[in-house]
Amino acid sequence: MASLNINHLNNRYTCTVENIQMAVLIPAYIILAGTLSLALAYLATSLSVPPLVVLFISLIAVLCFAVLGSFLYVIWSMQFRIQYEFDDIKNRIASGKIDKLDQFEDELCRFILNFFRYSFFSVNHCIIKLKNRPVHNPDLIQTAGIDEIEKYATTCHDVKLYDRQNTPQGRIYTYLLPVWFGHDYHGFILMLTDKRLPGIFKKLLCDFENNFIDDQLLHVYHKQQIAKS
Repeated sequence: MASLNINHLNNRYTCTVENIQMAVLIPAYIILAGTLSLALAYLATSLSVPPLVVLFISLIAVLCFAVLGSFLYVIWSMQFRIQYEFDDIKNRIASGKIDKLDQFEDELCRFILNFFRYSFFSVNHCIIKLKNRPVHNPDLIQTAGIDEIEKYATTCHDVKLYDRQNTPQGRIYTYLLPVWFGHDYHGFILMLTDKRLPGIFKKLLCDFENNFIDDQLLHVYHKQQIAKS
């Protein structure tokens, strides 16, 4: 009896959901933006504003709505792109190509650096410290303070702004993402970026940890334990 490719079915389902949402949300946003722009132009006209000024205000409103719409679309689509792109790592874990924690650390760091490359949110450096393991990318952090960071990570479940420093290249923000599976602490990830993150991106990172990192980490951990036994 042929086995079902669950990952393939999940990807098709996600693609369908994304297309349906796009088909509904984009026209709705265009209608809303157009209505508000026309309302603003009508208000300016009723106040006897010169026609050229009304035209200028309308163009500015349309431009602002276009920029805002593009920003919202990127944020909205990120959740789907994470599923698509992280699926390769999940497949290689399932097939046994990734069966050691150091491999998982390398792949996870590479994914974070390659995925979060937006003008408003770009991760410049990634540091991983799993429980009872050495620091991944130790050259990027003073290992003398790693115990203090880990102690702090065990007290929080959400993304936290851990540090900010002024450098010749500009201000650098260090965000701490603790890794939990249920009530069990398994480590943390430090992400260095030149932008202060609003709450919506912190929520995105929390969802990324909850939906992708913690369970895959346990899969690799168990595979490594089985290989040693």
